[in-house]
Amino acid sequence: MEIKEAVIWALVGGGSAEVTLALTMMRPSSAKKSWAWPLTRPETPIYCCGMISRLFISGALAAPCAATGKISDGFMAFLLGIAAPPLLARLAATAHAAVGRTSEGTGSEQFASQAEIQGIPGARAPEGAPSNDLDATGEENVTQ
Repeated sequence: MEIKEAVIWALVGGGSAEVTLALTMMRPSSAKKSWAWPLTRPETPIYCCGMISRLFISGALAAPCAATGKISDGFMAFLLGIAAPPLLARLAATAHAAVGRTSEGTGSEQFASQAEIQGIPGARAPEGAPSNDLDATGEENVTQ
């Protein structure tokens, strides 16, 4: 498959994902309401810039994949165009979490501090049971 053909198919795939997203945003909440654009006038250019950048990501990821022979046909390029923006966003979020932004700590100690800040609960023992009793931390936690 040629690079131009793969990029075009990826742009078509990314465009179909963007149209689906826009239609989902505009869908009325009930049958009696009409379809409406949910963004205000100042928000619309920002949304359009995001949409164009996601389309660019779709095409930009398809080009090296086609050049190395990873994409064999148009359907694969179409699927890559749909999956490219969420895939790269997930990769960026993972890299952001691994590197961290503060100088307080990196690696596992940073993840532990973020878990404490977000209030992620750990296993709790039922009232009256010792906290190190592993048999007491199970289905009883659900009822509490």
